[in-house]
Amino acid sequence: MTLENLTQVNAIGGVQARNTKTGADIYLKPGEILHDLALDGTFGPVAPYVPPPDPVEPPTYPDAAAAIEAVAEWAEGVVRPLVAGVPAEERLSWPVKEVAAAALLDGTADAAQTALIEGEAAVTGEAPADLAGLILQRAAVYRPAVAAIAGLRRDIAAKLRAEPDPYKFDAILAAAKADAVQLARDLGLAAELGLD
Repeated sequence: MTLENLTQVNAIGGVQARNTKTGADIYLKPGEILHDLALDGTFGPVAPYVPPPDPVEPPTYPDAAAAIEAVAEWAEGVVRPLVAGVPAEERLSWPVKEVAAAALLDGTADAAQTALIEGEAAVTGEAPADLAGLILQRAAVYRPAVAAIAGLRRDIAAKLRAEPDPYKFDAILAAAKADAVQLARDLGLAAELGLD
């Protein structure tokens, strides 16, 4: 057996060496015969002890895909106050109801659009015109908010894909969240979305 790559590996004088016969690294404790032979130069020079570097915390997100998924969850959370208590199936009808409501109020609604608005109004006891006005009022709030958050989410995703260093993802997300708060303020929705 020959020992090589002798290195003092800790402050108490332990030596790490490679056994060339097996290829395995071995640790020579202070006071052992091999340890003493290593230190007296029998196996060659012993490199000094160098403390290991401090451990590095892994990045919050290991890759862009994980960060983009986090952005999608965050964006969903941002708009949640606008859709609270409304099932997804009902939200899917909102664009159709908005068109029907506008048509009802301007007198151009076809039979299906009229039935859609009147059917809901009959259950709630509202006048169809009042319901149509409420639908348009909510749409005027919802559409700009959803458009802004969709644009912001896509912009963040593009920035994350373009950034090769996962340690920079947190800064990109923090800047985007600050942009979202400003967008919400510009739209007059910061309080309603709980961002202020």
